[in-house]
Amino acid sequence: MTTNEPLLGCLPIQKSLITLSIFGIFGSLLTCGSERFLAFGSIFSFIFYCFLLFGTIRYNVKVLDCCRKLLAFFLFLHVILMFFLPVVITSSMASKSLGTLGPKENQQKNQFWLGVLAGLATEMFIVLGASVMYLKYVMVKRLHLFAIQMERLKSEELTV
Repeated sequence: MTTNEPLLGCLPIQKSLITLSIFGIFGSLLTCGSERFLAFGSIFSFIFYCFLLFGTIRYNVKVLDCCRKLLAFFLFLHVILMFFLPVVITSSMASKSLGTLGPKENQQKNQFWLGVLAGLATEMFIVLGASVMYLKYVMVKRLHLFAIQMERLKSEELTV
């Protein structure tokens, strides 16, 4: 039985996850904002990417499994977000046109279409983010299975 490093297409998964983890760590450090919500998200993101980096480098089965489950949960949140956020953004931008007084119909129509475009753009960005999240999930899942295989081979070598 061979233990070739798993690939996603032509990309080696371990090196790709290490690169994504390092970018995630730097990105979370850069986005530490003054608001509590942003700071909480940045700290959580920093911890997640540190665990992902550790699990990827060490082929740690438990850490990779935890990261895989968290990525599945985040993917679920992206899908839920896709149902609500574009509608909220579209309606909030379009409702600004209702507050204007007088015969400014062109301005109202423009504001309405700007709201529709903002909602579509939001939906596209959410789909893009969910796609990247799914790509990470697939890579972590494959590396997790590879780490399990490596542990089995090590235990077989020790028993022989």
